Amino acid sequence: MVEGGVPAEMLKPSELGEVFDSAAKYVCDQAWAVMEAVHGPEKIIPEIVASMRELMVSCFRFEPERRRHQDNPRLGLTVVSLYKVAGNANLKDLYVRVHEDGQLLYVEDFEDGKWLDLFQLREYKPARMALPRRRRMKRTRRRKYMCTVGRAKQLFGESAAEVINGCFRGDDGETKIFDVFT
Repeated sequence: MVEGGVPAEMLKPSELGEVFDSAAKYVCDQAWAVMEAVHGPEKIIPEIVASMRELMVSCFRFEPERRRHQDNPRLGLTVVSLYKVAGNANLKDLYVRVHEDGQLLYVEDFEDGKWLDLFQLREYKPARMALPRRRRMKRTRRRKYMCTVGRAKQLFGESAAEVINGCFRGDDGETKIFDVFT
């Protein structure tokens, strides 16, 4: 058995709150107590925390943000970054909708009710007439808007491409884009 408890540097505080951190510490301490060095506890503990995060995601309440969508910039949607949801910095430009209270907003009456609209934050690049570079740079503010990239069921992945590739596909095999304003 591995001696002592789980090292503190392996159980860093998450952005999910004290309740999740306490539960993760308890589960990891229990696993640590029965692991042998051959099991590779330094690799297993982060996997346990990631699995708990994935299993409990529908229970979390996130701090919602208001972001503008490229199709209707006047209306800000209440969203949260997948970085906060999954704890993966590779997903920082992907967003999902949440209720005003911060819980994930699953699309009702779609398949099994476990799908969420997925957005990607992109820089808005309007088509402009040819102007001298200096004038163009003064007049153009860099704005970022959300673009709908699909409807996702699996929010946890190593990369943004992996999450986007897991989006719902139509009969033709292409990712189906749904209108989020209806």
